[in-house]
Amino acid sequence: MPSGHPLLDAVTLPLGGFAVYGPQFLVGVLVVDLAAPKAAATAIGLTGVFGYAGAALSGVGVGYLVERTWRGGFVCFIVAALLGGLLARPLWHAGQRYGRKSRNPR
Repeated sequence: MPSGHPLLDAVTLPLGGFAVYGPQFLVGVLVVDLAAPKAAATAIGLTGVFGYAGAALSGVGVGYLVERTWRGGFVCFIVAALLGGLLARPLWHAGQRYGRKSRNPR
């Protein structure tokens, strides 16, 4: 980002925050929707633990890739996003498969 452009900073920083916080929030919503009512808080806690542990450990691997080549870092993020999407895909209709009524009727 070029220096000396406060308007550009004021626009891009909130957009970056939205891009990070939006998916993080939706993981919590998904977990609460899939978990039993008595286990919702535990499920959210587990996703938080694994999320923060992954964030702490990913710095080492991504740092190693970026030191060798920038392309490796971008490839790592693209593969991780695709893999996450593929792993989350079976959960799309999980509530309906297990006979739970939707909390958001259409």
